[in-house]
Amino acid sequence: MMTRLSDTIAEIQPASKTGREQARQRLDSLAMPHWALGQLMDLAESLAAMAGSIEPDFKQRINIVMAGDHGVAAAGVSQYPQSVTRAMVETMLSGGAAINAIANSVDSRVIVVDMGVIGQRSWSGRSGFLDYRIAEGTANIAQGPAMTREHAQASVEAGIQVAQSLQADIFGLGEMGIANTTPATAVGCALMRITAKGVTGRGTGICVDAIAAKEAVIDRALKINEPDWEDGLDVLHKVGGFEIGGMAGFLIGAAALRKPVVIDGLISTAAALIAQSLCPMVTDWMLASHRSIEPLHVQMLEHLGLPPYLDLQMRLGEGTGAALMFPLVDSAMAILKNMATLDEVVQ
Repeated sequence: MMTRLSDTIAEIQPASKTGREQARQRLDSLAMPHWALGQLMDLAESLAAMAGSIEPDFKQRINIVMAGDHGVAAAGVSQYPQSVTRAMVETMLSGGAAINAIANSVDSRVIVVDMGVIGQRSWSGRSGFLDYRIAEGTANIAQGPAMTREHAQASVEAGIQVAQSLQADIFGLGEMGIANTTPATAVGCALMRITAKGVTGRGTGICVDAIAAKEAVIDRALKINEPDWEDGLDVLHKVGGFEIGGMAGFLIGAAALRKPVVIDGLISTAAALIAQSLCPMVTDWMLASHRSIEPLHVQMLEHLGLPPYLDLQMRLGEGTGAALMFPLVDSAMAILKNMATLDEVVQ
């Protein structure tokens, strides 16, 4: 039986080889030593491949923030109470969060999507808010599956719907959810077939002594749930989160629409791993913004084959790193479109 997920995956095509080749030829001819601007030129080449043109326009941009709560917060893996998720969604909708400040500075809209925030809400009708709540938070993955498989697929398909509902040239992808570095790390460990030992970070800033306990929670979740590393939906169902599923679906939906998505840190990269598991071609439409200080993040990006462009020692989330990529996108496109060639210079 065809579903929104399978239908959307069937529409995904690889990025344009012609666009990449044309960009490479153009960049090779510019008045500078070969590839002297390094990763900025790599970025220009990737953007041209996504656009299928060496003169793309990425001026219309949106930062998506998907929010959800996690039952594993009860295991003491976060520095903050679960109620902070809801409070931060309110702050984002009021324009006072870090993602709002940074997105405003780079001319990007912020849209917050409720995928599973606990508690009564008064956000309906608010500007920049979308309601796709699957349920009031996930279950505690240290005691059993995070959600049903049906809810896992529903969260991914909700993310696809969000992508299909929005008009932009490029998207930034982020999240909000207290305790979500724990399921994100579990997702990464499951899909890369490793244990949590040595790759688990501080998340919201737990003390170093608490990291061992967090590692134990993650390894216990992997042991009792036995997620199938070959099935991204099973991993999401067993140890994921609603906002992680929503972001995975958004990546799939945007890829089907041939729209680039800039991923942020650990949690959105876990979603990218799930999306890649469901459709390997989806990574053609992703850009990795930065290298988080979360230990597992670099390994995740290597698994995806996506190089990070920034290293600012960040670990906030919200899509802040993704928003910071937009000026680099502008600069990469300016180099590709506006620089003189060597032949033009020496005429």
